[in-house]
Amino acid sequence: MKFYRYLSIAREDAGNSALLSALQKGAPGKDAYLLALTNAKGRVVEILSGGKMSWRLKKDHSGTVVIGAAASKDSAELLACELLKDCYKKTGGFDLRAYLKERFGEVPE
Repeated sequence: MKFYRYLSIAREDAGNSALLSALQKGAPGKDAYLLALTNAKGRVVEILSGGKMSWRLKKDHSGTVVIGAAASKDSAELLACELLKDCYKKTGGFDLRAYLKERFGEVPE
């Protein structure tokens, strides 16, 4: 699992020192919710709960790219909505990889 350099944090959690500290260590706790890019048909982004993180890390899902984080499911859903709305406004579609490349100059790989 990889964390995108320009990780988005939910507005409500911008001052959450426990979440930010865990993310910096690369070990989000079971209370964290992460937004990951997905190639699954019909999906753009996937919200992963901290409970699912342990098996993903054990199985070494090195292809998963985390682009956002939040301390609650509601905050993660709002963050996903914000990212997708911004993406649609800027690109006219829902290609988050293209949007992130346009916005930050690099594509999450």
